[in-house]
Amino acid sequence: MKLAPALVLAAGCLQIPEPAPPECTQDADCETSLGEVCNAGVCYGGPPSGQFAAVLVPPSSRSDLASYEIPSLTLPNDGNFGAITFERGVTLVGRVETVCALPACDGTSAGATLLVSRPSLFPGGAGFQAVTISQDGLQPGSNSFSVVVPRTNPGDPPYTISVVPAGNGLFPPANGVLSAAMLAPPIHLSVTTDVSSLGTIQLGASDAMTISGSLLDGAGHALVKYRVVARGRFEPGGAITDVSSVAYTSDGQFSLVLAPTAIGPISIVAQPYDTNVVAPVLTLAGLDVHSGARTLAQPPNLGNKSTISILVEGLFGNGEVTPVAGAHVAVTASYDPMNGGTSAVLSRGVTTGDDGIAKLDVLDGPTFAGSYTVQVVPPAGSELGVVYNQPLALDAIEPIRLPGRLALHGRVLDHSGAPVAGLAVTARPSVRFKWTMPDADALAFLGEIPAPTAVTGAGGDFSVFVDISVGRDPDVVWGFYDLAFDAPTGVALASYTVGDIMIPRDSTLENLTLADTILPDTAYLHGNLADIGNQRIVGGELRIFQVATDAQICDEVPFPPPDCVIPALLVGRGTSDDLGTLKLALPR
Repeated sequence: MKLAPALVLAAGCLQIPEPAPPECTQDADCETSLGEVCNAGVCYGGPPSGQFAAVLVPPSSRSDLASYEIPSLTLPNDGNFGAITFERGVTLVGRVETVCALPACDGTSAGATLLVSRPSLFPGGAGFQAVTISQDGLQPGSNSFSVVVPRTNPGDPPYTISVVPAGNGLFPPANGVLSAAMLAPPIHLSVTTDVSSLGTIQLGASDAMTISGSLLDGAGHALVKYRVVARGRFEPGGAITDVSSVAYTSDGQFSLVLAPTAIGPISIVAQPYDTNVVAPVLTLAGLDVHSGARTLAQPPNLGNKSTISILVEGLFGNGEVTPVAGAHVAVTASYDPMNGGTSAVLSRGVTTGDDGIAKLDVLDGPTFAGSYTVQVVPPAGSELGVVYNQPLALDAIEPIRLPGRLALHGRVLDHSGAPVAGLAVTARPSVRFKWTMPDADALAFLGEIPAPTAVTGAGGDFSVFVDISVGRDPDVVWGFYDLAFDAPTGVALASYTVGDIMIPRDSTLENLTLADTILPDTAYLHGNLADIGNQRIVGGELRIFQVATDAQICDEVPFPPPDCVIPALLVGRGTSDDLGTLKLALPR
């Protein structure tokens, strides 16, 4: 396959290359043994083998269309998809109100955020998601929201609509106004598109369970300026989320309305919002969903606010130890009573300045003093690594020396052996790395580390810096990475991923040279995007995913997810031009 020569900028002059000659004039000029055919000077076809799926994404200008999945996609041997038709979406409309008794409410609509989601139709896909807003204050009888979704076909899973009332942020609404979130809890609905009008969605119920209670400090005094909410699940095995109305304490008292479909056990979580006060988040866990009175008591002996300074430094490649600017430093302490009761977590975070110093306000009492840990994530692209859950003694704070990262060196060649310049190379934690993290906190920390990226030079060479491991002995987790190679826009070269590169188990290693990456030959595909009225779609996108067929890794990692579905790999994408024509490249 031939690539158009790049523009060359030299000696202040822009040299315009001659147009590239056609790759072919007849089928015989192509790899006919692979199924390629000549079309408009390009050899199309000969696609890779495997199991594929796709997602069609409409342009933002077509509000009547929704993105939808093609669960099983057959790649045409001659490379021609022909006409790919967008289905017209279904517009779901409805109205959101809070349940209350007149004259306390006037029947107007309630403000809310609605998240509409559906599981993927193919293994490892991201599924469908859309967000819309319910407008506040509309008169009775009118719709307060609308959202376009793909229609539900036989065998498709239903949609889940999560309705979150407005005004549920950390701070209470201004001027003492009661927000929708203070009056009613969120709700989850399961719907199909057999009916496009959802009618009136009522938040809360006249006979809803309520939980009331008090917030007290260690001396029994009322705690004020806290956001209080109950957290639980709406479906068995579902995500932990808010399942009640929100209360903002002014006198230490709170009252929460539980969602009728909330599933226990639930937790009451109280988070301070006074920016002038340093205080922990309080949690009372393991509760059922019945009404009752609860007390959240802050642990005693928290001490006073104390400002600490942590110097973050690193040994750079030039041999100098210098401060690290732009590193994110998080300090956490926790208290968990042995016999149940209210637990407490204090977490503070800040970014280091040019002097490498992080200044944080903490509590210096004995309750937290022995449990502080610190985490550090260096700025993107740094040759220095992370620090995870390192003990921090408040009475003897020492500079934190970030470990060096491992430099992965490599070279990229095309299928004929020529070096490939200008490719973006990105290292991301592989599925094996993620599914070896021992808990949700460690996995979340891994996701906070910016993915390092480099660009291949004239000789196809690259270097990216990765963390050798995350954690401390004996809980260290060694790294595995996927290397993604992506061509710049306008270059007809397929993206390619080398998966699950194992990092040697040697914390002193500074450099690792990988075997040359040989890019596979490229298969070119084309087609046309149109709607059901045969109107061309300009700016629509086709994304092609390869579905994993080997789940052996599920038996090789210590913490696979319950369903152990391996994420599908994006192998190609293309956007339709002004004629609705779509072209894309896939690696063979």
